Amino acid sequence: MALSNFLFAQCICYFLAFLFSFIVVVPLSENGNDFHGRCLLFTEGMWLNANLTVERQRFTVQEWGPEAACRFSIFTGLLSLLLATVQAWRTLFFLCKGHEE
Repeated sequence: MALSNFLFAQCICYFLAFLFSFIVVVPLSENGNDFHGRCLLFTEGMWLNANLTVERQRFTVQEWGPEAACRFSIFTGLLSLLLATVQAWRTLFFLCKGHEE
């Protein structure tokens, strides 16, 4: 009984790891496509007021972030996505079939 509860808790944790890594990977890859390969992480810029009476503001980029930052984040997210999927499937298999020691 205690082992099945432990396996169920592990399965839930691996599913959450899958979900959170999916939440990281999708926006990072979409931003990479939208900004033509430039990395939005660690970008330096400033807000400029276009008109003082209307108070319209826009963000101007002074320096884009390093491309390696986005690549590393996407790689880490994909790796954790893959590992969480494999481990969740494995623990779900042990939970449904039963674990023999």
